[in-house]
Amino acid sequence: MHATKKIERAGVDIRVALSSKAKILSTHLDATGGHAPKNDAAASPPAAATGFDLAVKRTLRPLARLLFKLIKPILRPLAFRLRAHLHGTLQVEAQQLRQSLAEELEAHKQLQLEAIERLLTVHTTQLVQEIQAMRVAARRTSSIAAPDVVMTERVAVRLDRLEAQAQRALYRLAVACGPDELMLRTAVGYVLCQASDYALISSLLENGELEPGTRMLIQKLLRPGDTFVDAGANIGMHTLAAARAMQGTGRIVAFEPHPVTHDLLRKSIWMNGFSDLVETRQAAVSDRAGAEHLYLGSTSGHHSLYPLELKLTVPPPLEVPLLRIDDILDESGKVDLMKFDVEGAELEALRGAKATIERNPGLALIVEFGISHLRRTGHGTAQWLGEFEKFGFAFSVIDPSDGTLRDASVEELESNVSVNLFLARPGAMAWHRARGTA
Repeated sequence: MHATKKIERAGVDIRVALSSKAKILSTHLDATGGHAPKNDAAASPPAAATGFDLAVKRTLRPLARLLFKLIKPILRPLAFRLRAHLHGTLQVEAQQLRQSLAEELEAHKQLQLEAIERLLTVHTTQLVQEIQAMRVAARRTSSIAAPDVVMTERVAVRLDRLEAQAQRALYRLAVACGPDELMLRTAVGYVLCQASDYALISSLLENGELEPGTRMLIQKLLRPGDTFVDAGANIGMHTLAAARAMQGTGRIVAFEPHPVTHDLLRKSIWMNGFSDLVETRQAAVSDRAGAEHLYLGSTSGHHSLYPLELKLTVPPPLEVPLLRIDDILDESGKVDLMKFDVEGAELEALRGAKATIERNPGLALIVEFGISHLRRTGHGTAQWLGEFEKFGFAFSVIDPSDGTLRDASVEELESNVSVNLFLARPGAMAWHRARGTA
């Protein structure tokens, strides 16, 4: 009998491990029939069901295409009309909203201006009243104390100056209204000008107007129901003065060639409530219709149809339309006053109004006379005046401060850089109005 030898395992035997795992796998395959278990949810559909679906799709697809072709001509116009209707409705609503917002902003701006104006008026009125009271007290003192008469008169003069300054302070109001628009309060109402026109702005802030003497004369000459032509209206100072003198009744035709200045003029007329009285033309007056270059000055009132004598850098000229006054005014209408401030083109404007001047014997003119204009246009003073004398006009110089008239010789005219002339036929009613005798 042989003795059995005992074998001890000193570690992991890889052969034993693999043999054991193989037995487990063999037992599992025998239990499941040699196949892995199937997932019922992922099972593919029967072949018969798949074939039926494809047949239905092949049958219905041509019918759907045919139906789409039949209804497309009907539905497409309806769709376009519906889209246009909805788009138009949105545009109308947006326009109404913009208009409503613009009206609210304008009303708010007007309320601000009225509040500022009331505040300035109250303070300035109080200052004027105090100055007047001081003047009265000074005069009473002068009547009592005769030795102090000279000193009292000096005080009265100074008080007069203070009062004038206080009155001018009423007009020192400027409001920004856009990227290049500034609204200023002036002697004739609110006006708009370009925010970059520094010369014009400084003059209006300092004095409240541009040519007080000419403005006063225009208000003397015009009555309700008259007709006034403003050739070279600029921002509309004289147009507005005429409209106030005419009290909203009559006719005013204002010509301004520069498109930006014309737009400001039109807005100023609307702001002051004279849109029904004033019609504006974005054109230069001349003796022919057509177009011409407008040479731009350093301020809006210096633009001219003739090249300028400037050392400053200015924008290049732009083309503007030309009109004859005779082509604008109705032959049946009476014209009472015309103003030519056209920077050298006065004679062209005169010839373009020949028929109007001839059929209005009582017509008066206000015309700018400037030595620099004559030099640029090549006219002499006597020759220039002679063109007006052909129509029977006599002239006087308008005092720039108070609008009174005075006689002047050719030499005296030439001693002025620029001056406005009043012209009318001898015996015309305009002379009596200008002198305050009618």
